[in-house]
Amino acid sequence: MSFSSGAEDVRKELLRLSASRCRELFKKIVDDTPIDTGKASGNWQTSTSEPTSVIERLGKEAARSEIDSVISDDYFVRNKQVYFFNNLDYAFGLEYGNPHYTNPAAPFSMQAPSGMVRINIKNFTV
Repeated sequence: MSFSSGAEDVRKELLRLSASRCRELFKKIVDDTPIDTGKASGNWQTSTSEPTSVIERLGKEAARSEIDSVISDDYFVRNKQVYFFNNLDYAFGLEYGNPHYTNPAAPFSMQAPSGMVRINIKNFTV
């Protein structure tokens, strides 16, 4: 085995680990999304391209399955980026508070008063 093939093996292993950790982070965000109708947790989308539209699915299981189907172990060996998004009109309010309240910083959901993305990124360790 040459040095260059050893370095390539290490690079691929690091990229596999990155895919695993990315799946964990995305699933944690989905799991922490407040559930009323299930539309917000179901609308988390994982894709190789930029978001296009809101999808009509309820509950977190479909979003979690999509994460697994898109981000395979060798995803980052073949790709440089992944898109993870929720483009519901009230997703911003769930994360940052509802601007329609008299206090714009007031939480939109008591289930996730500190949001679901920010808190998970803050607590994420490599």
